[in-house]
Amino acid sequence: GAVPIVDTFVSHWWGEETADFVAALILHAKSLDEEAGRDPLDRVYWICTFTNCQHRVELGASLATSPFNLALSFVASRSVAEPQAGCGA
Repeated sequence: GAVPIVDTFVSHWWGEETADFVAALILHAKSLDEEAGRDPLDRVYWICTFTNCQHRVELGASLATSPFNLALSFVASRSVAEPQAGCGA
């Protein structure tokens, strides 16, 4: 199927409880989408924790080839730039 357009890139800290992380994502989606008349459950998140191998960290030969930068570049190429509250907008 088609890859959906990513709305938000999220970095996750392993020390955070999963329930707290999910609650934060829900709160974030509701704060942005309900006023815009969009269903918060339609928001697409790219969560770096789930896209990088957690058993073998590979940093790449340079910053440009690091997994984190490649993920950010991919997300940027798949999304439409829209200022978001709290993100320097």
